[in-house]
Amino acid sequence: MNIKLNRVDYLQVGLTFKNTLKLVNLKSSDKITLSAVIGDHNGSVQCFNIKSESVNVETLFKTSPNANSKVTSLQVVLNDTGSPKIIVAFAPSSIKGFNLKGKFFFHLDLNNLTESIEHLQVKWPSNIFIGGQYIYNHYMVNLENLGGGREIVVQCKNFYVSPCKITGLIVIQDHFNQTSGTLIYLHLDVFVSFCSFSLHCLVKFQYFLVKID
Repeated sequence: MNIKLNRVDYLQVGLTFKNTLKLVNLKSSDKITLSAVIGDHNGSVQCFNIKSESVNVETLFKTSPNANSKVTSLQVVLNDTGSPKIIVAFAPSSIKGFNLKGKFFFHLDLNNLTESIEHLQVKWPSNIFIGGQYIYNHYMVNLENLGGGREIVVQCKNFYVSPCKITGLIVIQDHFNQTSGTLIYLHLDVFVSFCSFSLHCLVKFQYFLVKID
């Protein structure tokens, strides 16, 4: 059985980092088959729809370029009402939030960082996890209660300095114990997991677990 595949170019953007293209979960009609958001080295964030059986792209919003603030990572999260929120990390140390209309709803500058943000994870409404080349940070913020002139309150919950280069970061939910943990992928296939105030280190190629309290 031979399958013939054809290339279709939907959209052209500038250079991008990994983790800067995400799908958006929309409550929409069946005519929309794909909704996504992408950020590039020009600092522009673009959200778009691709309709079924069409090569035309419908742009929901596109922000103005800013060459001094490259998009290094982005995440799409759902608030309590199921509305998608787009959280974007800009080099070196800024995080901004947009809704699907492109309306800017928060801006966070982490001036204490010594490395540029390369990895971003968000657990709505109050947890932001970021990673640089060697340093991981977990911040508590009040994303849900922004507006009305309220000031953003930021609290650093924990951090970790890695001996190896961080190549990835994900957040997992333990539904049985109702807790969250963070997995950091390191250059030598080392996984570092943070659960509450304990640090667990799993070395993939040796298959053992070390717990550090």
